[in-house]
Amino acid sequence: MRQQYSSYEECVTFFKNAQKTNPNLFKVESIGKTWEERDIIGVTISKNVTSHLEKPALLYTGTIHAREWIGIELSLSFAKYILEHIDYEPILNDILDKSTLYMVPCANPDGFEFSRNHFSFWRKNRRKNLDGSYGVDLNRNFEVGFTKNNNMSSNVYSGIEPFSEPETAALRDFALSHKNITIALDYHSQGNVFFQPIILSTKMQRMLLI
Repeated sequence: MRQQYSSYEECVTFFKNAQKTNPNLFKVESIGKTWEERDIIGVTISKNVTSHLEKPALLYTGTIHAREWIGIELSLSFAKYILEHIDYEPILNDILDKSTLYMVPCANPDGFEFSRNHFSFWRKNRRKNLDGSYGVDLNRNFEVGFTKNNNMSSNVYSGIEPFSEPETAALRDFALSHKNITIALDYHSQGNVFFQPIILSTKMQRMLLI
């Protein structure tokens, strides 16, 4: 079954090749490094890609939980569809003329590769914790709603503080430096649910950040 899914290296190679063959449509960059020194790649897709900051954008992130491999595959499917249809599909061209798609195909490269090669149900990243265990649940390492959890071996261990992990810090910094992002989609494969964004009052935001 594992052979049916792309490795992280194969994913990176695919997007770098897309940039080589379609430099006006694709841009690939490293937005940070993991604990194991892998590049976290960010992909920009837009017509006349140099003007991507001038258009409203969607940010897609996949596989923040290591075992949810489908997040990477969906980003590859998006890109392959674009490459195969950009020459003749008017609706697609109109969308990419007017907007930008940012993708972080795999927000957890270390954990993903550990899941692929060692333990398929691995969920966290690969930080070495003080108690000798490994990993932080990156999905619980953001600032809003952060809850301290001292059980480092827990599958939902949230880290020593918000954005303590290079992966979540990279996502934060990317989002803050791209003011044109109007919506974000974080793709998971568990739960069979769709969570809509909630607009919080200023008072509620302050309460969550305390």
